[in-house]
Amino acid sequence: MSKYKYLLFDADNTLFDFDRCERAAFRAALESSPLEYNEDVYADYHVINDGLWKLLEKGGIERSKLKSERFRLLFEKYGAEGVDSVDFAAKYESKLGEQSYEIDGVYDLLKRLCAKYDIYVITNGLTNVQESRFSRSRMTSLVKDVFISEKVGYAKPDKRYFDYVISQVGDPDRSDYIVIGDSLTSDIDGAINSGIECCWYNRHGDDPGDRNPNYIIDDILSVETVLEHGQN
Repeated sequence: MSKYKYLLFDADNTLFDFDRCERAAFRAALESSPLEYNEDVYADYHVINDGLWKLLEKGGIERSKLKSERFRLLFEKYGAEGVDSVDFAAKYESKLGEQSYEIDGVYDLLKRLCAKYDIYVITNGLTNVQESRFSRSRMTSLVKDVFISEKVGYAKPDKRYFDYVISQVGDPDRSDYIVIGDSLTSDIDGAINSGIECCWYNRHGDDPGDRNPNYIIDDILSVETVLEHGQN
């Protein structure tokens, strides 16, 4: 019998194929802007966006500002004038909420796992985007609840975020939980700092640095084997 009762899955690039969702939404949103889509523009957006999300995790920027600031910086870089970054951000978020591409095999994985565990989703994603996406996803029926940091009031890796999740699940024994996610700085750091075991989905063969996740996998479907081996 597995020692875990509750699986805390990250959403983007753990359950959802966020790279595919993001690219599709970004391309669609740019259609009504003076900036044309190409791979260089997308790559530059990715760098800007990732940097701001890392800053958010450290408390260096407010989420409300991040939403538009990433686009303001992008349009400024390319000299695209006359674009209201706040309006564009709203359009992008609407498009992103329409994208619910799953990572291959994840639905069947969750279907098997939900027979043995209670599954929850923990995400730093934007509320309107994540709620829209989950409303379109067949995974929703397999998940007990989705904890969106914007609604919680704290973001991963803040220990207070994980404290809130545990309080809502209702079982204070942290040994019953495991965090499963792709981000070292939000999922894994958050789990370690909160006294929760964790499984790092290392999609790109990265170096964990001085972190010591309990498990490391390079295929999200391998988490099933990890859970079977994590036994009492």
